[in-house]
Amino acid sequence: MMPVEHFQIAERFRGPPRSGNGGYTCGRIARHLHGTVAVRLKLPPPISTGLRLEYADDEARLFHGAALVAEGKRAQLDLAVPPGPSYAEAEEASKSFIGFKAHNFPGCFVCGPARESADGLRIFPGQVPGGAVLAAPWQPDVSLAGDSTRVNPEFLWSALDCTGAFAVLPLEGRCGHRSWRALCIHQGRDHTGGALRCDGVAAWSRGPQASGGVGGLR
Repeated sequence: MMPVEHFQIAERFRGPPRSGNGGYTCGRIARHLHGTVAVRLKLPPPISTGLRLEYADDEARLFHGAALVAEGKRAQLDLAVPPGPSYAEAEEASKSFIGFKAHNFPGCFVCGPARESADGLRIFPGQVPGGAVLAAPWQPDVSLAGDSTRVNPEFLWSALDCTGAFAVLPLEGRCGHRSWRALCIHQGRDHTGGALRCDGVAAWSRGPQASGGVGGLR
């Protein structure tokens, strides 16, 4: 019999108004598996209601009642990573974030401009000039580290999710693309021992792929 975790997705971690952020949800699942993991959402993850996560060494499934919300499995990653932008390039790129002009979910935990800095992640990816990479700086709030000095994995997955989505949104006006993401991060404390430090987040598209859920890899 699989071990089981029962939890709720707090409203703070929403993406759209009535569902959890996809990256956060996938990260909650992936933390129970080891190595490289792929997670796919089957349904919008509901917030503020009981969820049941069943997991083993190489797979996990998240349920809302009898409905399968998401499933995760061990996976292999074959990824050519483009050169990462500098922090200064990420800062400059973030100024062109398209969500500043119009945003479907301004209250999104990750990329919502309506969220306060200590509440949302406020990651606003924009295109790095001269390339197909999007990037944004990110200063994680200390609440994201729990009892450690490192950002909890579900928040790293959160950072990847929206950044990857914006990497593919401009392509032919379609959302039926898969984006592979890279998190350019050096975790730790700043020289005062206070704030968590992160160099930034970058994303790029690998081209067309059929739609059918939200995926991620770690």
